[in-house]
Amino acid sequence: MPHEEDQSPSGRSNAALTCQPRTRECQNPRCGRSFVARRPSGAQRRGTVGWAIYCSRACKDDSQRKYASRKEKRRAAAGRRCAKPKASAMCSHCGNDFQIRAKGQLYCSAEECRKARARARYKVIAHKIAKPSRQWRCDVCDKAFRSARFRRTCSQRCSDALESRISNNNRRAKYYGVPCERFSPIEVFKRDGWRCYLCGVNTPRTARGTSADNAPELDHIVALSRGGAHSMANTACACRRCNGIKHANGAEAARVAVAAGAIRHSWPPG
Repeated sequence: MPHEEDQSPSGRSNAALTCQPRTRECQNPRCGRSFVARRPSGAQRRGTVGWAIYCSRACKDDSQRKYASRKEKRRAAAGRRCAKPKASAMCSHCGNDFQIRAKGQLYCSAEECRKARARARYKVIAHKIAKPSRQWRCDVCDKAFRSARFRRTCSQRCSDALESRISNNNRRAKYYGVPCERFSPIEVFKRDGWRCYLCGVNTPRTARGTSADNAPELDHIVALSRGGAHSMANTACACRRCNGIKHANGAEAARVAVAAGAIRHSWPPG
């Protein structure tokens, strides 16, 4: 058993840490000669790094297949690929055996098989894209258009116009501090059958956005300034003339004017 003076702080014998030469055999299979290992470093003495296993840097590079240029590396890689046996499969079109070059390859490289692959690919893509479409009507311009899913507008321009109308009403409701709902004025007009709730006149959809007397407009039964909410229950379809009179004098004044015959509508304007 070694004495205390021969012990290292880590508990190992100092005799093992002496710089005694070690004869080893080169691990390069193309070399295999014996060589004397170099003096161990501190990391090797601590055991974190192993001793030398190659006799020279050239043997190490040759064993680990480090090449002098990229061209030489590509040639070596191509040689290894050629030496590796390729899997074979049966062509889905002609039935002949062929070597697989890519994962999931189902067709060989013949001209007819390539065309069959293109046709099959086109059918898959067309099946994914093609969807049954329905006819819808735009809430802004009243044009008919086709779409696979429900849409309120036919274009981005109409979508921006509808969003502006909805946002303006919500902005007014927030200004007066009353509850608000997000809905389109067209929903109210369709619910009321495109008729004024004050005078009962027909408000055609084609007059929407014009200066005609019977142009449909969204009216709040209880005004926002008087605490009325911006909701479907508190809104109704009104003609432009009735909406103007009600705005100044209230709903009762508008009904009195209708009963007295003071409101006359003309459409189309001329």
